[in-house]
Amino acid sequence: NGNLKVDAKYKVTLPPNLIAVLEYDKSEFNGVNLRNFINDLEFELEHIEMELYDDPADFEGGDYYNEDSDCDEDYTVEDWVEDQVSDIKDFLYALKDFK
Repeated sequence: NGNLKVDAKYKVTLPPNLIAVLEYDKSEFNGVNLRNFINDLEFELEHIEMELYDDPADFEGGDYYNEDSDCDEDYTVEDWVEDQVSDIKDFLYALKDFK
């Protein structure tokens, strides 16, 4: 929703209010809440990816917009799934880096 900032190297910067909460979790609870959240997020991400692979309803493969589109004809289901979950993965990697 636009709360995460991404730099030129595609590294996500967490918002200051989330960093404050994570710092508190780290100091008071040894990061248990963050570890649990990361585990839950990884679990959900796996399920989202499986659902997308099982039923790629929005993916038509190749140049799927129209014949005049600039879309890459080699665009695969794997590419499409990665595009769908890349924001979640970026957030997950930022949380792991914070840990």
